[in-house]
Amino acid sequence: MRHILSTIVLIALSFGLLHAQGEKALLKARKYEAAGEKQWPKALNYYRKAANEGNLEALFKVAENDLLSDQPCEQIKTIELLNRLEDADAFKLSNAYRKCGDMEKAIHYLKKAVDANHVEAVERLGDAYWCGRDVKEDKNEAFRLYQQAANLSTGSEKQRLLEKVGYCREYLEYIAQHNEPDNADIPSNTETEHEKGETKPLPVEDMPEYSGGIDRLMNFLRNEVVYPEKAQMNNIRGTNLIEFAVEKDGCVAHAEVKVSLYPACDEESVRAVSAMPPWKPGKSDGRLVRCLFEIPITYTK
Repeated sequence: MRHILSTIVLIALSFGLLHAQGEKALLKARKYEAAGEKQWPKALNYYRKAANEGNLEALFKVAENDLLSDQPCEQIKTIELLNRLEDADAFKLSNAYRKCGDMEKAIHYLKKAVDANHVEAVERLGDAYWCGRDVKEDKNEAFRLYQQAANLSTGSEKQRLLEKVGYCREYLEYIAQHNEPDNADIPSNTETEHEKGETKPLPVEDMPEYSGGIDRLMNFLRNEVVYPEKAQMNNIRGTNLIEFAVEKDGCVAHAEVKVSLYPACDEESVRAVSAMPPWKPGKSDGRLVRCLFEIPITYTK
């Protein structure tokens, strides 16, 4: 395997990856890939042909396949080699390091991608500053980055980012006007009030919303969750349930396992949920509140 990958990289380097090589094989590869999982072996065969002719897209496809793309720690060496050839893929390298737990390098490459005006990278770095994840919390810097991402975007993605800019601005104005703790220790929809001797949950009138809606949330989790190698080797299949809080600033916190599946899967689910971007925060009686959510994570081939 190591020999094959080294050969692919050397071939790519020798061609310089500057010419539109392997177009005919690439078109066939895309066609078979679009036909579904059963046609993937044929698609991979044509991707290999296109990669051997120096096509960058095909090179990535082959490298990801050979390195087991659902195991990002095994990808890093090859992606680093590829990253020398195309700076825009610093974002991909940042994601791989994040999933492997090397947050220092993840942030390093994320900032490199931001310097190249990679829109997703700009937004993700904004998320990091907004929630203080692996960088010092700086909501003003986050807000600036969200505006930058919106300015770099078009169409529906621009509208989504402008909405995010809007509710982040609302949050900054809110904390400037209210003299109260930023994020209390207990999620507000689990706090209780006494009425006629009974205890009941406080209502939340406007529940938090994930930026871009439920489809975007599901897509994030599909791309973020890594099927642990131990779980694959032990043929683990099934679903665990993760509970988490959405803070008053929209940041996700306190992720924990409510229904366990397998230790490695539980750990990965908590990591992936904790990596979610900030949500639009919830409101109750005009005040920002913290809310609890539960989300299932399924592991299957």
